[in-house]
Amino acid sequence: MRELTERFAQLTGAPTPRLERLDRAALTARAVEPPVLGECVEMLYATENPHVLDSTETERVLGVSPTELDEVLSATARGAGFERRLGQPA
Repeated sequence: MRELTERFAQLTGAPTPRLERLDRAALTARAVEPPVLGECVEMLYATENPHVLDSTETERVLGVSPTELDEVLSATARGAGFERRLGQPA
């Protein structure tokens, strides 16, 4: 997560974010307001348990390939209104 947010900041010219790890209890306590944080608590299993994502079969069957990370982050930045920052060097 840290590498992803740092790369997004580089692409948009934003300051490097300060990230802080929250355990389940702290996140649950903060999930009261706004309620959307409750969804983060529900999805903790995705970060608490190791898993491997393998797109080999999907690529073979559907003939698709992964999109480059910087392309995805740039599209996300444009969608979030960061167009003016994307022209800056990373």
